[in-house]
Amino acid sequence: MVVWLTSPSVHPKPFNGFKKVCDFLQFSEVKVLAEVSNINWNEIISLPNMNTDKLFSKFYNKLNKVVNTHMPFKTVSKPRARQLSKPWITKGIRKSIKIKNSLYLSNFNRFCKSFYK
Repeated sequence: MVVWLTSPSVHPKPFNGFKKVCDFLQFSEVKVLAEVSNINWNEIISLPNMNTDKLFSKFYNKLNKVVNTHMPFKTVSKPRARQLSKPWITKGIRKSIKIKNSLYLSNFNRFCKSFYK
């Protein structure tokens, strides 16, 4: 089991209508665990004059570096980010929504023209 520590300051903020999301396409749990197990944790723990905050900072930075190499941030547009945040809305559902909206607009326009004559 892998526990990921996240902080609001770690995630990049959206800019110019684009948002950054994690790219899980190249993610391999085996590779991440192998890289984390290769880190020399004793070197970090045995540093002299380290308080808890500094130790946690070192730990967090090492772990964050591993996570960022295996799951880099990718820039996507806001509409695409919105689609990715709702995985239950499939392509078929989106197509049905577009058809529904176009039918609504066509009938709405027809109603407005007949009402305001």
